[in-house]
Amino acid sequence: MAGWLFAAAVAIRLAALAILGLAPETFEYEDQARSLLAGQGYRRVYLGTPHLAQGPPLFGFLCAGLYWLFGDSPLSVILVQVAASSLIPVVIARLATEVGLGRELGLVAGVLAVVHPGLIIYAVRKLHPLSLDALFISLTVLMVMRLRAASGPGPALRAGGVLGLAALSRPTVALFALPAAAWRLWVAPERGRPRAAAGVALFLAAAAAVVLPWTARNYLVFHRFVFITTDTAELFWRGSNPVATGSAFLPDGRWIVMGAPDAFQKAIRERDELGRADLFRETARAFVREHPTAFVRLVVRKWVSFWWFPATAGMNYPARWMVIYKTLYAVVLTVSVLGLIAAWILVDRHRRQGLLLVLAMLACVSVAQSLYYVDVRHRWGVEPLLGIFLAFAVGWWRQPPGERQGRALDGPAAAA
Repeated sequence: MAGWLFAAAVAIRLAALAILGLAPETFEYEDQARSLLAGQGYRRVYLGTPHLAQGPPLFGFLCAGLYWLFGDSPLSVILVQVAASSLIPVVIARLATEVGLGRELGLVAGVLAVVHPGLIIYAVRKLHPLSLDALFISLTVLMVMRLRAASGPGPALRAGGVLGLAALSRPTVALFALPAAAWRLWVAPERGRPRAAAGVALFLAAAAAVVLPWTARNYLVFHRFVFITTDTAELFWRGSNPVATGSAFLPDGRWIVMGAPDAFQKAIRERDELGRADLFRETARAFVREHPTAFVRLVVRKWVSFWWFPATAGMNYPARWMVIYKTLYAVVLTVSVLGLIAAWILVDRHRRQGLLLVLAMLACVSVAQSLYYVDVRHRWGVEPLLGIFLAFAVGWWRQPPGERQGRALDGPAAAA
């Protein structure tokens, strides 16, 4: 099963690469990778000012390492992205079996990630960490879920390590640490609580051990606490200001900062990295204090946009493409909700606990992102997890009507 999913995903992505050609779009990570190779450290000039901790660092270091090993070509990065993107359906299929689906329906669960257009485009057309983000997110859920039956320190350390890497690639995933720890303690039998607590401590320590060296580096550079990135305040401001749309752009397609007062734009350009972070933070907090109702409405709107589409979605793509994609996604979302309802009915308490862990990741990422700003790609990091609920819907539909209250789906794994 895993081999077929991986092979199909690789084939589709390589075919897309052959059709689109090797001319990927680059982002800030490319500047940071080039700076590392030039011996200038993790650095990028942004709005005329050097930034030493802008954005999560994992992808920039990965690109620098690949360029150093294989030469100055984006192909090495694209191939790593293809491999990471193609592993996502394999992990989703394994997750599906953990929550009560058998082999065939596990294959169904992975299909969404195999054919997902956003994952395909970001794997072969953009030098961007989305492929790693989505892989780490699904892999973190799988490894935490398997802690329930694990013994010894190894699984907890590995799960924490993956979560730490996920946070260095997409910091909002760090929020999952607390519900993951609470879930592990909750599902442990009463006699096993002390051992579960020790595992949770190792899990959290491993995640911290991965992230904290970068935090310590930031402290040495800035002489103050910067968890992972200095642009957190700007990202919060983008979604919490008087002209906020919920995305990074104004309705006319301009960058959201261009809608701010001229004095604010001038102050932003005149400040250094930490000064900009402070100004963005102070301005956003003032907006929240002075307009709490508007702030709450924006958060709710952004959460809805996360699971649907921001008003500015699709500006860089043909309108016909967006109509097709919205139609397909509407089907996926509707069937996923129906599949979740079916899953809740069809599985026992043990498997339902696993579903709650999947839902916890979906909630953490969507809520955390809604506090900042939302573009469609932010959902794509967790959207492959919906394949699990799609598979439950397929399993429910395949059962004879008189047996749709049964607990087994596609094999004995579901009846555990």
